[in-house]
Amino acid sequence: MDTTNSGLPQFTPKVEVQIDWSRFIIKTVSNNEEREKALRLRHDVFLQELLGRTNTNLVDQDAFDDVCDHLVIIEKSTGRYVGTYRFISSAFSESFYTQTEFDLGNITSTEGDKLEMGRACIHPDFRSGFTFIALWKGLAGYISKHPVNQLFGCSSVMTTDVETTAQIIDFLKRHGHYSATYHCHPLAHYVLEGLDNALEIVEQQDPSERESLDADIKQRIPPLLWAYVDAGAKVVGQPAYDADFACMDFLTVLDTKNLRDDLVRKYKPW
Repeated sequence: MDTTNSGLPQFTPKVEVQIDWSRFIIKTVSNNEEREKALRLRHDVFLQELLGRTNTNLVDQDAFDDVCDHLVIIEKSTGRYVGTYRFISSAFSESFYTQTEFDLGNITSTEGDKLEMGRACIHPDFRSGFTFIALWKGLAGYISKHPVNQLFGCSSVMTTDVETTAQIIDFLKRHGHYSATYHCHPLAHYVLEGLDNALEIVEQQDPSERESLDADIKQRIPPLLWAYVDAGAKVVGQPAYDADFACMDFLTVLDTKNLRDDLVRKYKPW
């Protein structure tokens, strides 16, 4: 087996994607060196920027980084790694990061291949719709080469406030972005205490009072979650409380047969 100078097994992609688009190269990483650059970008965004902390090796890494594919966005003129996205396919792994927070039994038991999407991040200098499109073109390129029945993953909303979380859930329900089909619940350690009661109180309020909060709620929902629901995904249960990142993780599921045709054309990779 090929190894790097450090003696670690050489990382190889499960699905090879490479797209030359506008100012970017969009690809799955091919070796340890490319993967380390993706993990360093994750460290800079998730640990330094969001949490104000760092670690000695300057990478954000967990056990799932060996069983996945790492999509990266590279600026052609500089070679900078400006975006990354992690894909874990049921064709190559029986374990998913989302299982550390949620009971996924009603998803993993369905027929067909599934693809978990996670750890999406973009360098702060490149946070425009243009780079976001590049990430989605990469996803489209990946599933064009490796067809799957379902896409799923978590989107983090930066709040742990019980009332705010209940209002976000109520908003998603009222606007058709919520489904109880899969009955996916957060594991006991990730349940936000008091959320059931807070949601019951919110849902008993006058409809006009709830609608008056919509503009504020929309501002709290991050672009990634908007992109998922806009593509046809549904939030499939209450969110998980992530104490490490001080956020709520909303689990979404998208049956690929329900992908909007106009978005398929927009993000067509080739």
